[in-house]
Amino acid sequence: MRNPFRRAERPWTWEDYFIPGTIDPRTGNGVLKNNFTGTGHPHGTPNEVLLEDLEAQFTHLRMIQLMRIPIDCNFDYDHMKAIHHHIFQDVYPWAGKERTAPEVPMRKAGRDLAALERGEVNPRPIFHEYPAAPDISARAQQCYTDLARDNHLRGRGRDAFVRDLAHIWCRINEVHSFREGNTRSQFAYFHQLSQQAGYDLDVARFADGEELRNDFVNGRFYYQQTGRSDWLADALQDAVIPLYPEPEPERSQVVSIIDNGVVTADLLDAFYAVADSHPRDLKTMLGSAGSTEQPPDSTQTHQPATETVNELGD
Repeated sequence: MRNPFRRAERPWTWEDYFIPGTIDPRTGNGVLKNNFTGTGHPHGTPNEVLLEDLEAQFTHLRMIQLMRIPIDCNFDYDHMKAIHHHIFQDVYPWAGKERTAPEVPMRKAGRDLAALERGEVNPRPIFHEYPAAPDISARAQQCYTDLARDNHLRGRGRDAFVRDLAHIWCRINEVHSFREGNTRSQFAYFHQLSQQAGYDLDVARFADGEELRNDFVNGRFYYQQTGRSDWLADALQDAVIPLYPEPEPERSQVVSIIDNGVVTADLLDAFYAVADSHPRDLKTMLGSAGSTEQPPDSTQTHQPATETVNELGD
């Protein structure tokens, strides 16, 4: 299939991304050039509704592939580009390519979340900025370098993992490396990153119409306003699940709570028998990390979700 992006002799301008004759002068946007070419349509279908439908179908199938068979990479910038290419290879000629426009910061209108947090009612929309094309590569590379320095978030308890996942997610999203498809690529990337760190990211919880969707979107915009990622961290909390059960406490931990007595095997067995029937879990009674959550069933492991990956937006 012809790929006009590869044949371009210069980086594409903002207008180059659109099919000629489809640009709305009021917004500066039009129908994106695409791979669904045909007689009279050398730049792809100009039917925006048809393009949206074809994009949704093809990217849905490609994302399912990635959830089941992730790309074997090392979570660097090239890894993200490879994911974007896999998802959008059927749809856009620039799949996997860093956006080359605009040459000034790109802006999207959105809610003034900081004003809402201050208690303002119906604040006016504001513009959220993304880097100009010439600044993308350096900004992106710094994100992935910092992520590698943080050992790709391995070795963290759940709360620390969610906190750090939200922060790096906000940073990478703010770069907005691709002309279209940043969010879907991020979901595939961070789903794979979570699994290598011992967690499952249930991406279905963030589909359009789902309870967590708005908080996910607002959390990323909130970071762009304030530099804080706690809003997104709150949204991720219920969707990040340990892949493996926490280890049971060692029997030696029990000894410390038995005062001035001879600790025998029979005594320990009796203690565990009573603990098993207690309404509070053993880990809580022992005061381990102050947790009040029930430990997961040690005979079960969580199976990552792979079914619902469409309707994830951009």
